[in-house]
Amino acid sequence: MAIQRITILEEEWRLLVDLIAGFNLAHYHPVKFDLALAGLLRSGLVEEVPQGTRVSRLGYQVRKAAPLYALGEPRIWYGVEEPDVP
Repeated sequence: MAIQRITILEEEWRLLVDLIAGFNLAHYHPVKFDLALAGLLRSGLVEEVPQGTRVSRLGYQVRKAAPLYALGEPRIWYGVEEPDVP
């Protein structure tokens, strides 16, 4: 398995955390929400399902790792996606 590098902008990080902790669309500006969701989908942290979207296993893994935040910089996660547990 190859090591992955995922760059997460702050708006994307906030949305990922909120999707896991309890989401309220009223807390988001529609344009910022759409951009953050597109970034999460592109990076594989969120996946599309028939009912809409949900946080992927990789999304939960990255959230648990909580990559460091530097003012004005994106968070960067390095790692290997955990395999499926049968």
